Amino acid sequence: MNFIDSSSNGIFIKELTNILGHFDEVVVEKDYRPIQGLERLAQDFIEHKSFFVSGITIEPSKGCNLRCDYCYSRDGASVPCNKNLLMNKKTADEIIPLLQKDDSTIKPSKICFFGGEPLLNFDMVKHFIEQLSGLDRYRFSMTTNGTLLDADKAAYLAGKRCSLTISCDGPRHINDRHRKYRNGSGTQGDIIQNLKRFRALSKDVGVRITLTEEFDLVALIDYFESLDITYLTVAPFTIRKGYNTPFDLVKLNQDMSDQLETTVMDRYLTCGENKQHYIHNLFETLKKRQVRNRAPKACDIFTRDLSISSEGDFYPCHRYYGMEKFRIGGIARGLDWGRIREFWQGIIEAHRACETCWIHPFCLWFCPWQLSLDNGTLSPVDPQRPECRLGRRLQELAIWLRYQEDLTKQRETVPPPSQTQ
Repeated sequence: MNFIDSSSNGIFIKELTNILGHFDEVVVEKDYRPIQGLERLAQDFIEHKSFFVSGITIEPSKGCNLRCDYCYSRDGASVPCNKNLLMNKKTADEIIPLLQKDDSTIKPSKICFFGGEPLLNFDMVKHFIEQLSGLDRYRFSMTTNGTLLDADKAAYLAGKRCSLTISCDGPRHINDRHRKYRNGSGTQGDIIQNLKRFRALSKDVGVRITLTEEFDLVALIDYFESLDITYLTVAPFTIRKGYNTPFDLVKLNQDMSDQLETTVMDRYLTCGENKQHYIHNLFETLKKRQVRNRAPKACDIFTRDLSISSEGDFYPCHRYYGMEKFRIGGIARGLDWGRIREFWQGIIEAHRACETCWIHPFCLWFCPWQLSLDNGTLSPVDPQRPECRLGRRLQELAIWLRYQEDLTKQRETVPPPSQTQ
């Protein structure tokens, strides 16, 4: 099994040869090229314009009331809010008919309010919900920093069954290092107060944790479990290529994989009924990495999701808001298929180097936003980037996890020796 990454020093690497032989479906075919699958997907998508959108992300406010120093928006310089940065009713009323009509191309079932901070323009959030809640197909969600979630807003959103993802990095001494108000004061006290308020009204709430410096994943899990929050999304800090960061990304990704290989994985295998919620995004990713022979993608950029800015412009995802070179249309002019074609070609070319990587049949590809340059092009994937090295470690974990779960199932189905005598 010489395709195993020789640069990895994961503790499972010595066991992988035997583990891979345990289940045939993860054996890699030599002639399998996932780039071809991606090319076929792009060709079908563009030639047939098969843009069947199932999810819409809406930006009610481009501004934010915080100044988190790791914010990806404007590469750390999140903008303060003023009226010019709020979506107005005219723009909203132009978007709503697009979401109401039964169209073969755009017929979403999920609407997510993002930002900026969406609660800065709560009246427009309510306007969308009131106009669309009569359609049974819609489910609403919101990603928010949680600081503006007062009693009235919490009651309204819970009553409309709008699920929330609240950004919070943990206890006060961790969260307040980077998630601060514009005056420099910490946000954790207000976030937790509002999180508890909403949790008392609805179970549909989770937390998004951004990892930066020293962290203890199990301690973070325990902290949020003490608040009755078991649906967690955890991710290391990321940044676009070419931009500076105060964080050591190599160490950050290394620390994350080290902790996953030890205490976190052990806890996952023994966490019982909460397993489906246990660091949701991470273990969903590990499940996806157990499937091969497809065109893998970590997200639904350009094929299932569409993001609409506060001005009514279309973007591949919310991280592209304001990056004019990546605008792919708008309410007035529709989708720009020429620009979409260029973007797809850029994604494919950026991943050419991936074909020599041993995990390529399983990989979920690199985040396109991280590869995107200000001139509208995408830089090639560098297999030695910290994110790629973490990906290879995660692939080892995915294989090992599948093996352990198969063993658990066997133990559950095979009676103990004393019962077979």
